[in-house]
Amino acid sequence: MNSEYPHAGKHLNKPIIRDIIPLVYPGEGYFTVNEFREMMEKYHLENGGKSWKAVEKDAPIRRVLEEYEQHGWKRVKKGKTFSWGLPKESPEPPKGSAVPLTLGFGSGTGAVYVYYFPRDKKLAESEKKSVWECKIGMTESDVDSRVKGQMTAAIYEKPEIGLEIRTDNPRCLEKAIHAILELKGRKINTDSGGNEWFYTSPNEVIIIQILINGI
Repeated sequence: MNSEYPHAGKHLNKPIIRDIIPLVYPGEGYFTVNEFREMMEKYHLENGGKSWKAVEKDAPIRRVLEEYEQHGWKRVKKGKTFSWGLPKESPEPPKGSAVPLTLGFGSGTGAVYVYYFPRDKKLAESEKKSVWECKIGMTESDVDSRVKGQMTAAIYEKPEIGLEIRTDNPRCLEKAIHAILELKGRKINTDSGGNEWFYTSPNEVIIIQILINGI
């Protein structure tokens, strides 16, 4: 049992669901409401929480998952039921893009982006790790041009833009994401002195962005 768990002694409810979905979600893949309920109940009870007090359990979970759809999660049909989550496989990059883009959402004049080198991701996957070296930056305009402008002749392979979050306040969002990852001990101190490299993944950054938005 986690003595620091903030919901110890409390019955599961919608606000607690919002807090613990990012803690139980493995970072990729799609799960039904029933599967999410089982994961959350197990986590909550193991950390000192109490079971549901309300008779209806699935409706609040479904409502929270529908909220997550506004922040990049996808809903897919799985048999006769729906599942929510983030894709395991990267879709084809948009035509004409100088750097491949995996996931993009939001609206605004600027953006926070995540890019990485495919070789680092492949190495992490071969070691069964869910995080790898990623650059998290921001721009007031076009992500593709911004990332391409950072490449030099010394770069050993073309990077992949794993995530683009459009926003009117990219600097604040970037700082918040950096701060959370630094608190988790994920910051990478590079030889060049750059301070925007972290052990993370595009899917994890989406989850962090959801938490920052307070849904």
